[in-house]
Amino acid sequence: MARFEEIRTGILKSYLNSKWNTYNWTFSSSSITAMKFQTGADLPFYFSYRTYNKGRGWLPYVSSKDANEYAGYDVGDTRHVQAVGIQVIDSMTGAKLDKDYIVMYRAYVGGEWLPWVSNASPELMYAVASEHNIIGELDTTSGNAGKPGSDDEMTQFFIRIFKDNKLTDTDTFTGGEVNASTSYLIDSTWNSFNKQAVDAHIDGIKIQTSSNKGYYLLYKTWNEGKTGYYPAVKSTENDYAGSSGKPIQRLNIQVYKNDGTKLTSGVIVMYRACVDGKWLPWVSNADPEWMRAAQTKHRLDGTLDTAGSYAGVGGKNVEGIEVRIFEDDSNNAGAGSFEGSEAGLSMRYMANSATNWNSFNKSVMASPIDGIEIRTNGKDYYLQYKTWNEGKTGYYPAVKSTANDYAGSPGKPIQRLSIEVYRNNGTKLTTGIVVMYRTYVEGRWLPWVSNADPEWMQNVKTQYNLDGALDVNSGYAGISGKNIEGVEIRVFEGSTLALPETSLPGAESTATMSYLKNGTWNSFNKSVLTTGIDGVKIQTPKSKAYYLSYKTWNAGKASFYPAVKSTESDYAGYPGKVY
Repeated sequence: MARFEEIRTGILKSYLNSKWNTYNWTFSSSSITAMKFQTGADLPFYFSYRTYNKGRGWLPYVSSKDANEYAGYDVGDTRHVQAVGIQVIDSMTGAKLDKDYIVMYRAYVGGEWLPWVSNASPELMYAVASEHNIIGELDTTSGNAGKPGSDDEMTQFFIRIFKDNKLTDTDTFTGGEVNASTSYLIDSTWNSFNKQAVDAHIDGIKIQTSSNKGYYLLYKTWNEGKTGYYPAVKSTENDYAGSSGKPIQRLNIQVYKNDGTKLTSGVIVMYRACVDGKWLPWVSNADPEWMRAAQTKHRLDGTLDTAGSYAGVGGKNVEGIEVRIFEDDSNNAGAGSFEGSEAGLSMRYMANSATNWNSFNKSVMASPIDGIEIRTNGKDYYLQYKTWNEGKTGYYPAVKSTANDYAGSPGKPIQRLSIEVYRNNGTKLTTGIVVMYRTYVEGRWLPWVSNADPEWMQNVKTQYNLDGALDVNSGYAGISGKNIEGVEIRVFEGSTLALPETSLPGAESTATMSYLKNGTWNSFNKSVLTTGIDGVKIQTPKSKAYYLSYKTWNAGKASFYPAVKSTESDYAGYPGKVY
């Protein structure tokens, strides 16, 4: 499940020109006199919104709970809309929200799309834009879209609304590995264990997680002599799964938010069983990419079964159980692991005078910061960096980290910092050398920006546990017109695994597919609905850089048939045995 879920229903959006017109996300009109939002009574929030109309200024806020209310003027009025402001209000408390529900919107004025604005914090804006590939600049300082008071009118509008599925506030969602209280039952005796237990047999298991977490584990066992699972129990209850004297043969664990939403990311439970003297592959509640990320990040040995729903083997008693619980509030699992190291830099900052230089390591908090000096020595690359300082209308000339020079000017605080990386032969780098940098403005760290491509930024952030959000679109750190009060610069050298295949066209691929029923093969396109499917054949061109490996578990079988490749003339299944 993605962290930010787009809300597509329950909100009616319309605008007025010669008549009222509804729209989904965006619209275009030569003139707009009024706008209306209507939120359903079942939503936990509503909008308080207003418009700025030409020659009139900002009109009073109206509520999206009132179906008869709208912001603006009636048909025929020439005082057209120039800007829109939207606040999000908690339906229960009436409090203004800057998290949980995020509205991203922007206006087209004077022949150009203006930056996205939002009710939410800058960190959430950047996180939403990153996860949903929202194109365009972000204005993190304004809650209004448009150009109020100008000569231009708004002629297009775009709005997107998201729910933040992050589990809880950070005081209960700690991140990293979680220490649950775990014990196992053998015959009539309970024994505590930490992460892993091995014994002659295990009849029951108890897992208890803190009641102040935003989630719980729901787990169950299938024991010797049974034809199914015992009822599932919650990790927030004083209960256990299993039965004394009946060894466990299968263990299943799922994770739910306290509101009942099933989780396949965010909280990753990795668990496995020892059978016949060997540890079976890890299984998990989580999606495959989160399993792989957890295994890499936490250095878990063994292999993964990304398709399995339980640990164990039907008909065989388990001799050991290992359960690991990880919390991860990343926006995504990452595209691979970054292998390399952090490079040391020689850095100084200047304050007030060209003779007042102060060394720092990685980060510094100071005010003012008028200049930055970065030096790299003996590398096959260099950093090229520049600053935009108070009172300036552009950047000072860029300087190289191999030169005895600096970026900035005495007595003029830095407002923007931009860093690029080049090979010594002049080739610009967006991979291999990853510079992660950010600035501290108005009491908070802004998101990281980088010279590197987004997947490299995410991999480095994951591998080195960098706190804060990522801004994968910006070319500088800082906010125009605001003096920085701190800076952090980190340089990483290395490579990354499992990056996306660059030759892919970025479109849906067509495969040749057919299914077997009653001895006859039938072609289908994308999906098929019928009873009694005995086999399936998927064929992809050998010219592709990849292939599909697929397998089926058919009626009467105790496991999967061997997997087949989509580049082979083969199929998965068996005639007469429905899967």
